[in-house]
Amino acid sequence: MTGVELDAQGFIKIDEQFQTTCAGIYVIGDVAKQLAFTHVSWEDYPRLKAILCGEHRTRNDRVLGYAVYTEPQVG
Repeated sequence: MTGVELDAQGFIKIDEQFQTTCAGIYVIGDVAKQLAFTHVSWEDYPRLKAILCGEHRTRNDRVLGYAVYTEPQVG
């Protein structure tokens, strides 16, 4: 047992700085109950890197873009 807790849906619980309930373990991406898109994890990486280097960043101070594509096109 690592001490990493899960929520009711089975996602890993994390705080605003990607830290799990176990000290020293951080997670990013869809296991942390975030959107399962590559660009979300890609945006999480530099934030986590900055946090680990001592900067004050959070996962909540970002703006993520996304689009919905349909066939046929809707305008």
